[in-house]
Amino acid sequence: MATPFRIGRTPPHIAGLQDAPPADPFKEYMDRLARLIPSEALLAYVTGYGIAPQHGWWWAPVCLVLVLVIRTWGTSDRSHRPQFVAIGISAVSFVLWVLSMEGNFFHQGFEHDMRIPALLTIAWTAVLPVVYRGDK
Repeated sequence: MATPFRIGRTPPHIAGLQDAPPADPFKEYMDRLARLIPSEALLAYVTGYGIAPQHGWWWAPVCLVLVLVIRTWGTSDRSHRPQFVAIGISAVSFVLWVLSMEGNFFHQGFEHDMRIPALLTIAWTAVLPVVYRGDK
């Protein structure tokens, strides 16, 4: 079974090739970035919130559970355990994105200065793919 969200390090060479092309660090960064942002749950949250904004306080936790389920499934198969660090990173990313979009969890959100969650989201999203590189 494929693991579409699994993050792994690029091997230094490809077996059987003497002159394998060097890894492209920017491409690897963008690949990790795309795999760590839970776009499927963000889409579900934004769509649900757009339909019924008065229910956003419970819709965000439902979508967070969606992140955990989909990311557990998407980072594991018969030969690999789930990547719990990547799942946790995606969950925190989802919470930060929701808070930066003026959302809330169980009526808890940033009501005063929306710049705080927005700046945290920018920093978290930009730095994490540099720090977390997946399995060895």
